[in-house]
Amino acid sequence: MSKKEKTILYAICAVIVCAVVAVCVTQNTTGSREKEMKKLLANNLYRQWSESVSFTLYDDGTVTIPGSYGQGKWSLVNDDVLKISDFYGETMTLKIDDLDDQWLVVYEMENGQQSEEKITFWNTAEGAQTLRAKF
Repeated sequence: MSKKEKTILYAICAVIVCAVVAVCVTQNTTGSREKEMKKLLANNLYRQWSESVSFTLYDDGTVTIPGSYGQGKWSLVNDDVLKISDFYGETMTLKIDDLDDQWLVVYEMENGQQSEEKITFWNTAEGAQTLRAKF
């Protein structure tokens, strides 16, 4: 094998290694973002101005909805859609606009269409009594 052929072979190997590393890093970052979002979502959630829990999302993927029979399920789809199903399978789809350690801001989705009105849920009853402002 000539020196030129060896150089080409090394270059091809380097490109393949870089591609594999890039794929691994991208998948690891995506997985950690989803884990972080699920961690932030797993909480009691109070709708703006409400003093009672609207629903409680648990880290095992279950949900409790006050006044509803049994436990339902929740899932995060594509890092920006929250699906909440009650015990009977009736599903509410919410498009996530903003999420942090204090609140969840969503748009309700119906028949694939996003509502125009934002809905804010807070992690505490006290927080739900305040006006949300982000600077």
